[in-house]
Amino acid sequence: MPRLSASFAKLLLAGILGTVLVFSCEDSETPLAPEPETSFLDDVPATLYDIQTVAAEEIWDSSYGIVDTTRYNWDEDRVILNIRNGLPYYNPITLVNFGLAFLSNYIDTQLPRHLQIARNHADRLIAEANEFDGVYYFPYKFDFALHGRSDEVDQMIAPWYSGLAQGRALGLFVRMYRTTGEERYLDAAHKTFGSLLRPRNENVPWVVEVDSAGFFWIEEYPATRPNQVLNGFIYAMYGLHDYYTETRDENARLLLQASLTTVRHYLYDFRVTGDLSYYCLSHKTQIPTYHRWHIDLIKNAFRMSGDPYFETAAQAFWDDLYLDDGVLEATAKDDLNLPNFGIEPRNDNRSARR
Repeated sequence: MPRLSASFAKLLLAGILGTVLVFSCEDSETPLAPEPETSFLDDVPATLYDIQTVAAEEIWDSSYGIVDTTRYNWDEDRVILNIRNGLPYYNPITLVNFGLAFLSNYIDTQLPRHLQIARNHADRLIAEANEFDGVYYFPYKFDFALHGRSDEVDQMIAPWYSGLAQGRALGLFVRMYRTTGEERYLDAAHKTFGSLLRPRNENVPWVVEVDSAGFFWIEEYPATRPNQVLNGFIYAMYGLHDYYTETRDENARLLLQASLTTVRHYLYDFRVTGDLSYYCLSHKTQIPTYHRWHIDLIKNAFRMSGDPYFETAAQAFWDDLYLDDGVLEATAKDDLNLPNFGIEPRNDNRSARR
């Protein structure tokens, strides 16, 4: 299997921002950001896929579309608020998902208010970002126990960061740039992409790592123990795909090829023949809703890569749970609680002002 060569690091001379900044440190109070450490990628397996340039809409989620604005809590700018323990907060992945939903609405309807609300969500995401060496990370400001577990290794302690949110935010910024032409969204995309070039490090935020077998992962939950969540990894790859197809950045192509290679290598470790697939490899929790998502995600891996292996795998995951008439056998199984980041029913005291 081909591997990324050591020349990969040399490609970073252009900087993770995608532009070359030329100025004197003596003339600016802002120091030059140190070059990211990318030697971890030198030996990462990466099949040299010819990344498919498919329309973004072809890999958007079916959940994107008209939003029932009466069901949720909003701030004064019509930005979604999550409520946890009675307190409102901005959740990075929710900001991204609603930003994408309203952007999709705008593309379908051309109604300016939908674009404005999408812009408000993207702008709030930028405002909430923590910046490290010129790289954006979007913080979760609450503690979270994976699957409700009490094990110390399964605790996400605030502020924590998620590869899912980083990848999805990358896609939102690229799509906002495509739609509006505003350079600030492309700049936000460059800064977010930088987070996918910074490997696991105990001293700074991280959302990507290389496992013991040498494969590259984008971690939805970068906890003490790797969790290797399938849906979070592939969803994050959507943003990589958006970024590569917009910028033709060589580093993005290499990361996307490495990501597809990892998913291909481990995909059948998630499969349980004739049953629900695993949500992640560390806990092997089985959740019907996520199994259905896995099928769509694997199909999209095929659309991005053109590799028929993914198309065959999607059919296998489908066959595990679907009868000939399309009835999901898993509906008879116990549906476990989905991960919940604190969305509670709308409270009129926190409802939108307009």
